[in-house]
Amino acid sequence: MPHSYSALSNLKTFPFPFVSDRSIQPIIIVLPDDPTEQEIAAGLAVSEQLGDYTVDDFNIGLLTSSQLNPETHSNAHIIAFGTYDRQPWIEEFLKTLPPIPEDGVYQALNNENVGLIIEGFSPWNTERMVLLILSQSTEGFEQGINHLRGLSDLEEPSAWMEFEIK
Repeated sequence: MPHSYSALSNLKTFPFPFVSDRSIQPIIIVLPDDPTEQEIAAGLAVSEQLGDYTVDDFNIGLLTSSQLNPETHSNAHIIAFGTYDRQPWIEEFLKTLPPIPEDGVYQALNNENVGLIIEGFSPWNTERMVLLILSQSTEGFEQGINHLRGLSDLEEPSAWMEFEIK
């Protein structure tokens, strides 16, 4: 009987599947429209972190939210960050997540003292992943990007984590 396997969303394995030794899939880092200096710097910091894990060249690009197009970018893994209100397509993505404590996600998105890192399958291609680093403040998503290096230290596999903004 034919069957197939697909990876489960698990922050503990980051940077996989964005960076893998099996194949080179395109990665798109999505900045908010009219990005601030901090958002541009954060995009470059994420690409630098991913580069630390690669053994070969990898295909990475930066786009703004309005440039993200499901028809032309469905074959890419997507990493987006910023404040929730500056990434309008995130609402669509959150609706596609499997039943995780969505109420907790939305409560955290509305709490200025909490940031979120969420990973899930792309709403446009279930063979690709989306990673979101969100908060109500610039300090929050910048701290979230710093948390990326420590995801392997998570106690349990998880598709999302919240962190206190300090």
